[in-house]
Amino acid sequence: LLSYPKLSCVYFHGNQVRRSDEFETLGELPELRKFTAFGNPCEQSDKNYRYAVAASLPLVRSLDFTGITRKDREDIHLWDKRRGGKR
Repeated sequence: LLSYPKLSCVYFHGNQVRRSDEFETLGELPELRKFTAFGNPCEQSDKNYRYAVAASLPLVRSLDFTGITRKDREDIHLWDKRRGGKR
């Protein structure tokens, strides 16, 4: 997917992704604003699924068809910082 830098929307829901960190490389897509990943095993196995995915995709404004607010970004940043993330 990284060979398509103009992608702004990626629907990745209903697949077999087991770990939310598998989406991290998509954070390199400069135009990515909408992303879905619900329905993957990582949604059930990672209690911080939404924070983990959103932290990996800092430019995304909508995750799983739900907007990410400025307050959400602040909370995600604090969560990521506490876990030793680099974002």
